[in-house]
Amino acid sequence: MKKIFFLIILIIANLGNANAQGRADNVGTSAANFLKIDVGSRAVAMGGAYSALAQDATALYWNPAGIANMRKSEATFSYADWIADTKLSYAALVIPLETLGSIGFSVQSYTSGDIRETTLTKPDGTGRFFDATDLAIGVTYARAITDRFSFGGTLKIIREDLANESATAFAFDIGSVFRTDFYGGLRIAFVMANFGSDMRLSGRDLGSNFVNENGKSVSTLLETTDWELPLVFRFGIALDGYKTENSRLSLAFDVNDTRDFEPRFNAGAEYAFAEKFFLRGGYRFNYDEETFTAGAGLNLDIPGFTNVKFNYALVDGGVFNLVHRYTVALGF
Repeated sequence: MKKIFFLIILIIANLGNANAQGRADNVGTSAANFLKIDVGSRAVAMGGAYSALAQDATALYWNPAGIANMRKSEATFSYADWIADTKLSYAALVIPLETLGSIGFSVQSYTSGDIRETTLTKPDGTGRFFDATDLAIGVTYARAITDRFSFGGTLKIIREDLANESATAFAFDIGSVFRTDFYGGLRIAFVMANFGSDMRLSGRDLGSNFVNENGKSVSTLLETTDWELPLVFRFGIALDGYKTENSRLSLAFDVNDTRDFEPRFNAGAEYAFAEKFFLRGGYRFNYDEETFTAGAGLNLDIPGFTNVKFNYALVDGGVFNLVHRYTVALGF
């Protein structure tokens, strides 16, 4: 256990000093940044400290290894009216395969709604509208290697559409969870997400015609460039700090190190009564606007399903005001 804690401290220290050691500032140089928007009201309410705690269908986003020990199938759907009238949706399905592990399928969608088209000559609008849509579809497999160690991976296709332009990329996530006997079962997680190909927009609006000095019409095509995906490394720990027959208090802490921002830190807690009623809270460190998070949950036994979970999260979005998240999960 001394070696484990030394490793934890070393990882946190190195991530926290990454920029101080001369890492290039890549802010604003990634495509498909919707992949960095947290999903699932339980995780969001805990401040995003969830990579070591995830053991439900939203683990397909947080840590694919989290579904390895699921004993029952689960389908989940999450929705949020995000900032600037954008919409964020997430749906996932996990199916355990008994001794063969578990498989999962996920869809993450981000939409802008209608955007008024403006030009230099018509700054008040042309009368036309367009939209922006981002989509990620993933397939996950995870398995418990031992009774303490689980491993999982996700292969996903990512697409961005903006008006008549689009870009596509392939990526994968890998994650692991190690369970210890320390203090009621300390869990340690490592995740690498969004490792894949670059994205380059292409489409008919990039082409145009102009008349040259000889009076001839010349067709041109605007050249675009490649953009990398928002690669992220997560390290997380979680434990049950207090546990009785009817009560449980879980604590979690995550470190998120992305290629286009300095390391961010997430802390969260969850109180459960009889595993039916839940209160959650968290805090996000080193984020531009988001800080405090809070939420609640309800786990009901309903005929036809093993259980139905309702979760809600509230995020202090700073200048973007409060953001509400809603999630429903069906176990069967």
